[in-house]
Amino acid sequence: MKLKRNFKKKPIYSSILIIVIITSITSLYLIQIESQKRTENIKIMTWNIHKGKGIDNEYNLDRIIRVINDNNPNIIGLQEVEEDLVVKIAEELNMEYFFGSDLDDEEGNAILSKYPIEEAENLYLSPDDERSLIKAEIIIKSEKWNVFITHLSLRNREDNLIQIDYILSNVLKGYTRRIVLMGDFNFGPDSEQYKKITNNEELKLRDTYSYLNEDSGLTFRTNFLFRRIDYIFGSSDLKPIISEVIYSQASDHCAVSTTF
Repeated sequence: MKLKRNFKKKPIYSSILIIVIITSITSLYLIQIESQKRTENIKIMTWNIHKGKGIDNEYNLDRIIRVINDNNPNIIGLQEVEEDLVVKIAEELNMEYFFGSDLDDEEGNAILSKYPIEEAENLYLSPDDERSLIKAEIIIKSEKWNVFITHLSLRNREDNLIQIDYILSNVLKGYTRRIVLMGDFNFGPDSEQYKKITNNEELKLRDTYSYLNEDSGLTFRTNFLFRRIDYIFGSSDLKPIISEVIYSQASDHCAVSTTF
């Protein structure tokens, strides 16, 4: 008598169940990745780098690059910089860049970004003082950020006021969301110029450092003179969570960073 073994076919349902489980896990993973992208914080830095010359009066671009790299910003606004220096910094940090010179000068401002710079334009604020401003549109997580970088007049208060009025009334006119205005403004937080920016009801810009910190946040030092003249202003729809003054020997100005 032969023993017959009855081999039952495995139901197809088990294979379908495995496929469903794998598909569900994959979908959850992709959803998590997309969620992380949407909630990723954006770090912005502004810095007058004094053309690479430190407070020891020594030129050392490597120090500048090291400070930026250590702080890992997504977007950087630079002042007192020449285009060849911007190219070197951008290459070292693998960032896109746009340079805008002051009128009749090799020196100017620059923007560097880890995100695509969709458009960028260099505007002159007052021909008699040769000051300029970069206006840039950067796409971050499918949304347009409007970023402005400038270095205002040191010569006198009247020129500085004219430049602020022009920026607020002309350059920023019509913008309402995702505005970042940053740079070396050459005025203090108790000045009329500062109040014109922070009290503007249409733009609703706030000083991101003072919004989060209670100390003086001094950013410039020379001959034992310490002042706060470097700022990152952001529109009210941008929520700053960290803002810092970054001290180093690499420039006579400290960098300022804000994370949104």
